[in-house]
Amino acid sequence: MKKTLIGTAFGIVAATAAQATPISIQEFSFAAFNDATANALAIEDFEDASTLLTPAGFRDGGQVSTDGLNRTFGEINDTIVSSSVGSFSTIANPGVGTGSTCRSLSGGLGNCDNIALQFDPALNGQGNILPEPGQYALNSNDTLGLSWVAELAGGGLFNQLVFALRDAADNKATLTVDTGTASASFSNLGNNNEQLFVVDLGALVSSATITLSNSRINDGFTFDGAAITVAPVPLPAAAWMLLAGLGGMALLRRRANV
Repeated sequence: MKKTLIGTAFGIVAATAAQATPISIQEFSFAAFNDATANALAIEDFEDASTLLTPAGFRDGGQVSTDGLNRTFGEINDTIVSSSVGSFSTIANPGVGTGSTCRSLSGGLGNCDNIALQFDPALNGQGNILPEPGQYALNSNDTLGLSWVAELAGGGLFNQLVFALRDAADNKATLTVDTGTASASFSNLGNNNEQLFVVDLGALVSSATITLSNSRINDGFTFDGAAITVAPVPLPAAAWMLLAGLGGMALLRRRANV
């Protein structure tokens, strides 16, 4: 798990209505991710499985990969609470997945009702996105989705969230990303697609909940590269007019004193 805390050398201005699209979606690229996280306060890539699973742990004892590396992965017991960007859990009343991804992540039991920590190699086009090469990501585990309560360790204010998804909204499913005040849905994407989401919250906050809801079970996706950032808050038009007016008054004063 990468924990990146970047000192903010810029001032945080008072929150105003953001002049940006609340939820933007684009095809994932490392350049786009780097641009979107230039002002990151924390980035989580889910690579430190032992830390992430404290205290949640695995259901069914977890699984061990067959490649000789003794990697542990599987469906989590409850909620991942120890990441650097907040906590992750299955959405309320998720239904129970029984698809092939779920069976692989639950030891073949096929009774998945919570998200999972996935270790590559990829399952059905789902797997690690960041870093490259990386090994771990969160998997929706064929349930109806996951919830992210974004918070900074030790507290702090932010106004933007960034994350990447892999293999979402294919197989005739629709995925909806909801912030409580804004939402965006997409469907009919190709297998193994990779998308980058940038969520502008419109104000500086200390906590935000993002829900990723699948329209049907057994259409899993992976979630990786979650970041909490502070993006510049644009001034509303009235503020620019006020500043322009003050500047004009100052100029008149200078001329009067000449």
